[in-house]
Amino acid sequence: MNQTAEQRVAAYNDKWPPALLTYNDRIYGVWVIGNTYENASDFYGEYPHKLLQRMQTLFQDKQKVMHLFSGKIIDKGAMTYDIDESHRPTICDDVRNLLAHKTEIQDRDLVMCDPPYDKSDLKSTTFQSRLAKLRC
Repeated sequence: MNQTAEQRVAAYNDKWPPALLTYNDRIYGVWVIGNTYENASDFYGEYPHKLLQRMQTLFQDKQKVMHLFSGKIIDKGAMTYDIDESHRPTICDDVRNLLAHKTEIQDRDLVMCDPPYDKSDLKSTTFQSRLAKLRC
């Protein structure tokens, strides 16, 4: 059963410092994560401390998660998609080929996306202009 925006916010605000609200069935807020810059790995670009746990609280009804541009993320049971085979993703391919994996990803009910920050972070710099068109 899908949660409403109000249910998501209530679950989040019960577990974390209240920071979210809803308006017209949309969720708004600001997450102040603090100055804890420690991460689970030494991977540049990894989610900030506790961000994944906050997202999991907000979308606790979503069990079939895929992390696009996954890097070295550790999320038990989630599908990972990354271009770098050294990260050992579930699917190792360029995101521009995403539709080639349609049968593998079609049952995902949540896609979390953390694209590269700038050209120097990309494996393929020609992808930068197309990245703006991808809505995560």
